[in-house]
Amino acid sequence: MVEDNEKLTSKSSTEKTVAFYAGNSNDKIPTTPLGTIILDTAFTNVGNGYDTSTGVFTAPVSGLYDLQATFMEREVTVATIYAVIQVDGREVAGGVSDYRGGAWDETSIRAIVNVTSGQKVTLKNAVNAVVNFHGLAYTRFSGFLIKAD
Repeated sequence: MVEDNEKLTSKSSTEKTVAFYAGNSNDKIPTTPLGTIILDTAFTNVGNGYDTSTGVFTAPVSGLYDLQATFMEREVTVATIYAVIQVDGREVAGGVSDYRGGAWDETSIRAIVNVTSGQKVTLKNAVNAVVNFHGLAYTRFSGFLIKAD
């Protein structure tokens, strides 16, 4: 019985937990053309991988990650906006929000990918124009470690 408890204790002490969930404190998130969407509030940041000043998540642990984002255009600067999740500059997921219909259009994107410790994960404006994403509850970026390598 003691042996079983020791095994459980040692196993749980080697497991890693990494998770982040970021949003913005106001309703307007201006971006540069093809620039990172910087979300200034980390509601969850287990592992301290998400940087609210740059909008970059740096993986503290190598492994399989679930990465997700939801976004909405705040005001019409272009009729259609695109956002992508990138790992070290490589697009792994993308989505489109189309304002042309006159209604608020919200889009979600998701990727389940291997990320190596130290790699940079970003949510990017994929339009070569300034885009104002809707902040508050409408644009979010999150991820968590499913399984460490």
